[in-house]
Amino acid sequence: MKKIGLFLCVISIIVACKKEDPKDESSPSYSCVIFNGNFVPNNKDTVNLLIDSTTYAGTVLSGDKGATWDFSKLTQIDSFDIPFIGVSLLPNASDFPDADVAGEYGALTFFKKNANGLEILSEETGVEALDFILKLDDTYNFFDYSMNYQDEFSDEFSLNQTEELVAFEHEGASVSADSVTFNRQGNFKKTVDGCGKLITPNGTFDVLRVYKEETVSDTIIAYQTLGPVSIELPVVNSKETYYSYEFYTDSAYSVYPIVKANLNANKEIQEVIYLK
Repeated sequence: MKKIGLFLCVISIIVACKKEDPKDESSPSYSCVIFNGNFVPNNKDTVNLLIDSTTYAGTVLSGDKGATWDFSKLTQIDSFDIPFIGVSLLPNASDFPDADVAGEYGALTFFKKNANGLEILSEETGVEALDFILKLDDTYNFFDYSMNYQDEFSDEFSLNQTEELVAFEHEGASVSADSVTFNRQGNFKKTVDGCGKLITPNGTFDVLRVYKEETVSDTIIAYQTLGPVSIELPVVNSKETYYSYEFYTDSAYSVYPIVKANLNANKEIQEVIYLK
């Protein structure tokens, strides 16, 4: 009986302490930041990006409201820069009259700044030595703003373009084609599925996390005339889906995500691209 009495006494003390502690009832809920895209690129800007393909490989990230993601041990394995150029300085500016700026990574990519994002107007071919600037028929936002926690975005994009008299390398052989047709169909879905703190080698930031799935289908066909015969040479016929987590903040002086984790279909990290 003494043990039962002591047990009940302890329980009554715990309950009394909980009732007297106001923190449980008045603790503030976590407030997520809003991404407004304050630092869209301009002429003469350069975005410096680093790559880490080893440190976090295979990691699965959890996330929700008020989460913390620790990327403090990012280690540079490689890097690349994206310099931005004013469209008026480019010889093919007339092909993109609505463009505000172009980014040079491989082929030029033309962008238009609009009220709800940075719209992408052109694509690369994805084939070495085919450096044509492909003009999208249906464009899409490369980055979206403003973004809030639990926002969702989706879009489709496409192009169909033919270039005449093209010479290129294909499977180790030189090809001279009368024409080459490029076709791209794509779609993506983005979900702002987390918000919280992101720890990087450059500091700690309040961020939104965006989960993105993007599917791109490419068909490239070369056409050759050999005497009386016209033949088709399939150069590319592919369909790929890309998965990523992107972490956005307005406090890092770039509209680019400060950390982008490229994933496999199981949401395991394959590589991390991050701002210098």
